[in-house]
Amino acid sequence: AHRRPAGDSDGGVAERTAHHAVALALLADGDARAAWRRHQLALNGLPAGPVLSAGVPEQPTPARLHAQLYLGLAEMAADGPGAARERLERVLPGADASDEVALEAHTWTAAGRGYAVLLMDLASPFLQRAGVDRFARHLLEHGQLLDHAAAEEDSAARAAQLLRRARALLEQHRLPWSDGDVASLHGSLGSAAGRAGEAREAVASLELAAELLRRGSIGD
Repeated sequence: AHRRPAGDSDGGVAERTAHHAVALALLADGDARAAWRRHQLALNGLPAGPVLSAGVPEQPTPARLHAQLYLGLAEMAADGPGAARERLERVLPGADASDEVALEAHTWTAAGRGYAVLLMDLASPFLQRAGVDRFARHLLEHGQLLDHAAAEEDSAARAAQLLRRARALLEQHRLPWSDGDVASLHGSLGSAAGRAGEAREAVASLELAAELLRRGSIGD
């Protein structure tokens, strides 16, 4: 659960939730700028986070980070990925690693996979600090998202690169993943490698995935 900012009453939480809900409805209706204004109203009602030292960005509370991510979503729809990235790159350096939950809550949004991919990119430094297992799973999720985001070869090549990093962490640290999770990794790598034109790696990865799935069905 999100920590409640100091001085944040039940009424304040309800009002902020209403602003965000109306904004999402406006966004779904195609009015991204009106949605932005509603999200900004929610942000305006929150106290600023602490500034730890001069020249260091504000450390946003979870509620402020949540509102900033919503604003990025509206800016993505209104002005494209550049505007959303500019906002998020201003906000995220001050965020605490514990705010990864708030980041991930926004990776599946009405803005589509473009905003999700952007957030996955920007979430990587935070999740890298959350431990090897969590970061490897993030790389798997990021790679799968990129693989499904578009049919372009460059997107698939980047997905394959991320999935190879996940595989390397899995093997180097002997992470305790289930056969199903490992099969998902190899299957996703096979798909991405195939899209990227790496036929040999695609076949090898898909065969490994199939073997793991067969082993799991025999065990059942």
